[in-house]
Amino acid sequence: MKPPSTKNISYALVWLIALSLCGFSYSAFAQGRPTFVVLKKEKPANCPGGGLNLIEGYIKASNDDAFIEIDIFFQEYDGSWVRKNYTRKGSGKLMVNESSCDYTGNFYSFAYYTDTKVPRPTIEDVNRRHAQMGDTPRFRMTKKSKPENCEQGGVFFEQGEIYTPKGERVILTLFMEKNDGSWRKKDFRFVGSRFIEIDIEDCNLTGNYKSRVSIQ
Repeated sequence: MKPPSTKNISYALVWLIALSLCGFSYSAFAQGRPTFVVLKKEKPANCPGGGLNLIEGYIKASNDDAFIEIDIFFQEYDGSWVRKNYTRKGSGKLMVNESSCDYTGNFYSFAYYTDTKVPRPTIEDVNRRHAQMGDTPRFRMTKKSKPENCEQGGVFFEQGEIYTPKGERVILTLFMEKNDGSWRKKDFRFVGSRFIEIDIEDCNLTGNYKSRVSIQ
C-alpha cells in the first residue's frame, strides 16, 4: 500500500500556538506581557460527540506581585465564541475547569496585568484570527517513543492532536512506514479538536508516518 502524496501535515504553524493546534495565545507576542499555556485538557466523558474540558494552565509573568487576568474564548459548534475571565496573582498554575459538550475544542487566550490598560481582543478579533487558520483540518503526532521490547527499530505512536476549524466530525487516516518499505494503514474517527490516543506499538515500523484528515 502506498501512502498519499501529501506531505506530513504535522508542520509548524506560523503563529505560536500554546503547545497546541487548537489554542492560540495572543499574549505570546507582547513583550513584557504575561503568557498563558494550557497544561491539561480532555474530552468530557459525558459528551456523546465532541466537547472540551479545559482543566488547568500555567501563567508566566515577570511581576509576581501583580494580578493577572486571562480572557479565554471558547468556540461553540454554531460558530459563536464564549468569553470566560480568570484572575490570579503572579506566575503559577491556574485551575480553569471549564467544560461543555457545546465546545468544539478550539480556544484562544489573552493574558494581561489587571492594572495596565491594554487593548483586549474582541469577538470580532477572534473570528478574524480563527479565519486565518483556514478551512483544512490538521493532524500532528505529539508523542511517540521507542518500545523497550524491540531489539532494533520499532516505534510506539502514543498520542496525536486533531484540529478541526468548526468542530467537524473527521476521519484520520494514518499511514505508517514498515521496515520493508511498505505501509500500514489505520483509520480513526473523531469529533472536534482535541488530543487523541493513537496507541500503536510495533517493532516492524520505522517511525515515519503520513496522514490524511477528511471531513465526514
